[in-house]
Amino acid sequence: MVSKLKAITILFLLEIITVVTCACIGGYQQPNRDIGIIKVTGSGSEEWCTMIDSYEDDYAESIIQTSDRGYAIAGTMALKGAVDPHPRLIKLTSNGTIEWDQIYTHLEDRLNKAIQTPDGGFIGLTYHRNLLLKIGSTGVFTSQIDSNLTEQYFPPHIINIPNTSTRIDCPVVQISNDFFVFACFTWDSVYNSGYGFDGKPVTLLFMNNSGIITNKVTISSTGTWNDIINLIPTYDGGYAILVTRSSWERDVNPYPKRCDDPAPPPPK
Repeated sequence: MVSKLKAITILFLLEIITVVTCACIGGYQQPNRDIGIIKVTGSGSEEWCTMIDSYEDDYAESIIQTSDRGYAIAGTMALKGAVDPHPRLIKLTSNGTIEWDQIYTHLEDRLNKAIQTPDGGFIGLTYHRNLLLKIGSTGVFTSQIDSNLTEQYFPPHIINIPNTSTRIDCPVVQISNDFFVFACFTWDSVYNSGYGFDGKPVTLLFMNNSGIITNKVTISSTGTWNDIINLIPTYDGGYAILVTRSSWERDVNPYPKRCDDPAPPPPK
């Protein structure tokens, strides 16, 4: 009787360990993330949207426009079950087509920023080790050096509109001394870029220096997202918005996926 009780207890403990292990290491308790880039005109009309999904955990940190009017996205990719992500640089053409996508698997870090160099290549800065990575024009890693540079996280630009209950907490671009554009999520009278709720479409707010919102455009055609990472002006007078969304998909086929595809529900 004692042996039988001991055996049941051991089996019960093993089941608990298995559940916890699956949840923490490559299990289904934490969703992967996908990257999206939304390109809009100066008035907020959608031109195109590109989804980047390797079916691992994809995350973006920043975006720049390149000299050929394309885009470069600094970010990470974490394999299922991995503790640390790998730095990653993604190059898009001017119309949002993925030109190349390089993941630097010899490093465990996040690529926080990238700038383009005169030769068409890039210099990237990692987050944890403060490494400067020299990357060629086709994304090939060439060298790295230690640096004393650090890339700090700054809170989003926060504005409380006077005499109203509206609060703005979103990435912002200052177009001139008296004109601002924000990329936000919205509910009720609050505009927010925070993470942690069900996906929402991105809203562009156009605001003058007096705090008056002169125009509001919700970009519903590109689907819903969980986090707005960055907003940059583009050469043609429009804007590029870098976003991410959670996804529970664990398929084996990589891109493309449509921006307006709804994210699948968590497994039961």
